[in-house]
Amino acid sequence: MAPKRAPVEPTSTDSKGKKMEVAKKPGTNGKRSDPQHSSDSKQKTSEGAPCIGNKEKRLVIEESIEVRKKTTFDRSTFTTPKPAQRFHLHFVNQTIILSRNIDFSKLSYFHFDMFFARMGWLPIVSVKEFLYHRVVKCFYSNRTFEDERPISTTINGVHINFDVAKLCHILDIPNEGVCLYETKKWPRVEGFKPAEAIQRLCGYPKSGRPTSHLLIMLSRILQHMISYIFIPKGGHRDDVSFLKVNIGYIIFRHMKACSVSEDSVLPYGMFITKIVKYFNVNLRNETDGKKLKSFDTYDRASLRRMHFICKKDGSWASKSSILHSEVNANIKP
Repeated sequence: MAPKRAPVEPTSTDSKGKKMEVAKKPGTNGKRSDPQHSSDSKQKTSEGAPCIGNKEKRLVIEESIEVRKKTTFDRSTFTTPKPAQRFHLHFVNQTIILSRNIDFSKLSYFHFDMFFARMGWLPIVSVKEFLYHRVVKCFYSNRTFEDERPISTTINGVHINFDVAKLCHILDIPNEGVCLYETKKWPRVEGFKPAEAIQRLCGYPKSGRPTSHLLIMLSRILQHMISYIFIPKGGHRDDVSFLKVNIGYIIFRHMKACSVSEDSVLPYGMFITKIVKYFNVNLRNETDGKKLKSFDTYDRASLRRMHFICKKDGSWASKSSILHSEVNANIKP
């Protein structure tokens, strides 16, 4: 009986005729892999488990980015991920209305200082503070409130909470007058007669709601100041309202209204600076501070942009109502 021979390793011959060993693969029993068989097995695998398309991959990536944002938000600026997302989605590109003040020395003819002093509003028409864009946007994006409850927000890790009384104290204005905030309809208050107010402001009886173009000169200038300082808003500023009101309450309610609307502009930049300073918020690291320019101060140049002209006798009148010979050409801005 012939002895058993050891199994011969499979070999192949190269181009020079030398024999080369073929390495075994696990589970192949020394057989060469068949390309057709391999492709068939891959196809079966793909049929067994559903293939993820590009759209699904993109969604997975976006979800992972959102998760990463939630865990990596700036904790010195935002307390939770929600205000951080609200800031980047709705407030980062919002327009901020630059505040204004009044140079009473340049407008002494109108005695505006006496009018605002009588109302107790001199501090807010004379304010001179830097405007910090990031702080203003964080103020509105971090806010929380319910109806008539106080406004609560966080700036640079400092919690801020104030109601109407506290706001009036910060701005140094009286907390008195009718608490009314209406934007699109006549106010309903006992003793208030819109027809008489229209006659007083416009100089003649006229039905309906007046616009700034119908006001007498003094009323029009005051209305312009109110639209930019007390109740800043986007769009036109032609509507006129009347009544001795609690201006602190109006500012408080307007802050709430503008922080809720995603399309609204962000008002009260300099007032917000006074508020955060009152609560000892550190502003030393803010790099976007902006100082008011001369354009943002009501003076003679402002009146000329409103088409009012100073006459030689020192009085002012509408440009269309005076002769060229009456114009005071030597007046400075």
